[in-house]
Amino acid sequence: MIMQFNNILSILTTLKQVEPIINLTALILLAIYVIATWSIKRSSVTQSEAVLRPCLVLEQRNRDQFDQIMDHLASTELAEKIIIHNIGTGPALEINYSFRQVGPAKQWSFLSKVPYLLSGEQMVLPVSRSMLTAGEFAFEATYKSLSETVYSSTLKISDAALTEIHINKVPRRWRH
Repeated sequence: MIMQFNNILSILTTLKQVEPIINLTALILLAIYVIATWSIKRSSVTQSEAVLRPCLVLEQRNRDQFDQIMDHLASTELAEKIIIHNIGTGPALEINYSFRQVGPAKQWSFLSKVPYLLSGEQMVLPVSRSMLTAGEFAFEATYKSLSETVYSSTLKISDAALTEIHINKVPRRWRH
């Protein structure tokens, strides 16, 4: 019985000596697990972002006869509507946009916010193509995807013709 007690004491003493090694090994394995889990999460976010990415652009569309009646336009006036269209595969969230005249004139501009535009959804702006016939204009929008990635769409219009379009991710350091 005393011999068994000495054996147990000897095993416990040996375990106490290797305890720091066991703890260090467990810590290393935990760090490897955390890194692997973080990598899987990052890959998952990247994949979902590729599948559900918003993209805002401008379109123009003629008003039809119903619009003429509702907007009280003269029967000869077929002003074209300017539309924000989400042509992306995912919703655009927290949209902040501005439409302004640039260059020497700078006669008008407006800023607005929209909570979201679903994929394929459109929104009519309070601007018609006839307002854009003389001068240079800029449309700028920032919006988020479902994964909180921030995008910007910048379109330049000169004499009612689209001259530039830039759609980019906004780097984290430039976000508000």
